[in-house]
Amino acid sequence: MTRGYPDYEGGKSGVYLKPEWATVEGITKTIYGLAMNVAPGDYALVSYTIPTGKRLFITQASCAVKAYDVEDRDNLSNHKMDVVVDSDVYWTQGGQGGLGMVLTQPIRAEAGSLAKLFTFNYSNHYLNIWESLVGYEVDA
Repeated sequence: MTRGYPDYEGGKSGVYLKPEWATVEGITKTIYGLAMNVAPGDYALVSYTIPTGKRLFITQASCAVKAYDVEDRDNLSNHKMDVVVDSDVYWTQGGQGGLGMVLTQPIRAEAGSLAKLFTFNYSNHYLNIWESLVGYEVDA
């Protein structure tokens, strides 16, 4: 290999699949948060505004939920997650106790957009909600 050019050898160049290129070129972003004592019918929210000159690709969304009060921990902790960019809902799924999804096609958010993850409490008791969006940010 030529010194200083690890992907170039004898007139050949490296080829990357899109997910592999993200790890080479993009900056990994994890947007996460915890909301305690979320009332039935209410929601937890994490959000991120994409900076000027950048583009965010969301590749994963996850949450974990647990009853706030010990006496409610035998009850089902129903919830629903929505991944939203500005006002467009790109992905939604419900569960009990938590869920996670690796998106087969990343959600693209342009500079100035607001990426949000909502986790709604559909239980009949208060919840603690942990949630995260994961992806990579590249120059636009």
